[in-house]
Amino acid sequence: MALTFDKILKILLKRGGYPSKTVSDLLEVLDISKHEFFKLIVDHLGEEGAQKFFEKTIRNLSRDAKHFTFKPTDIFGQDTSKDFFIELDLSDAKIALNTAMSIVIIDDWDFGDSHLKVANEEGDTFEGKIEDVYKWLFLEDPYSEMDLTDSLDHMIESNLQRVLGVAVYLNEKKVREEL
Repeated sequence: MALTFDKILKILLKRGGYPSKTVSDLLEVLDISKHEFFKLIVDHLGEEGAQKFFEKTIRNLSRDAKHFTFKPTDIFGQDTSKDFFIELDLSDAKIALNTAMSIVIIDDWDFGDSHLKVANEEGDTFEGKIEDVYKWLFLEDPYSEMDLTDSLDHMIESNLQRVLGVAVYLNEKKVREEL
């Protein structure tokens, strides 16, 4: 017997809630891919309902801890210190669904607070907020900045996919108006 969306949601809510860091693991145990879970949500709620569901869920990620916070150890090494983190501000994010590809697309996202430590190829280190890390890397090597951007985008998407259980694509970052 195939699991319905309602049954899956009940299981998720009993095992840590939705969204949570356990969603992807639970879906894997249930043998449900992120694309199948996306399709179940759309089939159950309709496209408009799924759109509202993901908008509310993603905004709640920002509201729960002010921002969605994660550890950047995926790219910046094995340091598990609580001193290093990145907050993602999704409070004004625009959400779109690509039902053909089973992907949630996020526009107008931004970084919240952050504290990172990075090193260049020569072993020089720099510690600071993400904006300052970008500037330091760009001065060192513009290609390193592009590599960091690609790596961060991938890491953020992976973290969001883990808690949402669906494929996520970060599109355009919020444009800040300079004074």
